[in-house]
Amino acid sequence: TGLADLDAALASVGVERMARPYQPRGDPALARSLGADRWYIFEGGAVDAAQAARSLAANPRVERATVDWRAFLAAVPNDPMYPDQWGHNNTAQLLSYDWATYSHENGEPVGTVGFDANAEAAWDVGYGDSGVIIAILDSGVDVDHPDLRLISGYDFGDNDSNPDDNSASPGHGTACAGVAAAMVGNNLGVAGIAGGCSIMPVKVADSAGSMYFSAIQSGLYWAADNGADIISMSLGAAISSDPATDAALQYAYNAGVTLLAATGNENASAISYPAVHDVVIGVGAASPC
Repeated sequence: TGLADLDAALASVGVERMARPYQPRGDPALARSLGADRWYIFEGGAVDAAQAARSLAANPRVERATVDWRAFLAAVPNDPMYPDQWGHNNTAQLLSYDWATYSHENGEPVGTVGFDANAEAAWDVGYGDSGVIIAILDSGVDVDHPDLRLISGYDFGDNDSNPDDNSASPGHGTACAGVAAAMVGNNLGVAGIAGGCSIMPVKVADSAGSMYFSAIQSGLYWAADNGADIISMSLGAAISSDPATDAALQYAYNAGVTLLAATGNENASAISYPAVHDVVIGVGAASPC
């Protein structure tokens, strides 16, 4: 600045550079009256911005000092069922479970406000990239679902190229695909946590809905070989290991795939397999409270 005492104060808080950021040209007289030409930005690699602003604000040479705050968009999807998704934004909107009707339709609102995934803050920087492929190893995925961005998959339960969620026990895989990547902001359905990403449906259930680990193993190898970035397995068994599956998991992991699996629905201290495996991220759920 050329003011020795102010320069010393700036140096003491780690400032290395200064610049005059604002140059409004449309109405110079108004800009001067507002003081636009008297603001400067100070930067430095080791600056604690909040502490520097407090210190400089106390300096008699400085009229005002403030942090260059960072703004965030309020990313609130327009998907019609989004308000019900307490896991993204918990406002205590979920109704308590009614054991008489086996539904959430008649209870009182429950939940801890703010206990959620803080999804809207993450969505400020986007919903994910369609080039990121999430393989859903499950009962299959509804291949005609309008709220999912699908790429080609495979059916290892029945050994064919149709991974549709059409077994005797359908629905689970489609739901898991929606949790992961239902398209966001399309005025339809729900909002997936990574709604910009693509789903690779890998059916590991046979026509009866049974999931054998041999099919899961084949699905792991196939997904890793066909471009999956993430493999999601909302499935498991009450075992601690399985040699053939261990090998398939390690193969996918070494291929750079991020592996996730459910810890189990038993409310127990033991974690299901393959979530308990060293190269797998175990995922458990919580209530809204």
